[in-house]
Amino acid sequence: MPELLDVQQVGEVSHAYTPKQLLGRLKTFEDLSDVVLYVPFVYNLIRDRQRTKQFTDVFSHSLMQVLGNHPLIITDIETQVFETMPPIVLASDLKAAERTIYITPKTAWETLAEQLQVVTAIDKATQRFCVFRMYEEEIPCPIGNYADKNVKVWFCNLYGNRETYYFVKGTSETGITRMRLHYAPPIKEFVDLGNRLLSMFSAEKTEENAYSRFVAETQDTASMLQSLAIQKRDKLDKAIAAKPLEESQLTAKQRADCYEMIRLYHQLYLTNST
Repeated sequence: MPELLDVQQVGEVSHAYTPKQLLGRLKTFEDLSDVVLYVPFVYNLIRDRQRTKQFTDVFSHSLMQVLGNHPLIITDIETQVFETMPPIVLASDLKAAERTIYITPKTAWETLAEQLQVVTAIDKATQRFCVFRMYEEEIPCPIGNYADKNVKVWFCNLYGNRETYYFVKGTSETGITRMRLHYAPPIKEFVDLGNRLLSMFSAEKTEENAYSRFVAETQDTASMLQSLAIQKRDKLDKAIAAKPLEESQLTAKQRADCYEMIRLYHQLYLTNST
């Protein structure tokens, strides 16, 4: 997995916590109002493609620092939490993740909510740039005997300079609402954004200098986005070439979210450089 720049100490443990204790408190559907359900699978998929060992995803890693233990993981759920769509083909060990969900106390999630929703990863060795974006969707409850009730679950999208992974709500053949994971070529704005940042990391002596230079050269976000949109990558095969955001397969809501995220991204660097 790429080096995770945003993993940091986030707080002290206020009291002991174990996943078993949390599971013991989830006896009714109403008890779910005190917890947050999330699916960090996209992070794990990229990690697997890199063939590197990572003990946990970045979201659970951050929550673990607050909880004093890893968040609760429920596996072998009877119904799928999500399903993958072609051309994604999962290895057998990853296939089980379609029936897995993570649970953390709401108080811990709310403590780190802003940090968890957008995570950046930079891998200078492989020139990989990733932005992991968590967002909430309402789906049928995947745990217990509550399939007739809806719950909100956080899912992870990836916008990177190599590929795009994103969830879209769909309907199964039996009429059940289900999240579907799609793959698409990288979005051009994120390719160019990543290339600029990676080149700065290579040219500058320190990461702090790279961030400062990045901020200085991208103050006018609107102009930057316009220039990115008109650039062309004719040497890449059309099927895998990065597509401008407006030409991507994302929904209108997701495209709007991406534009907002790019704007916030510059603010993130501005914050880190001070």
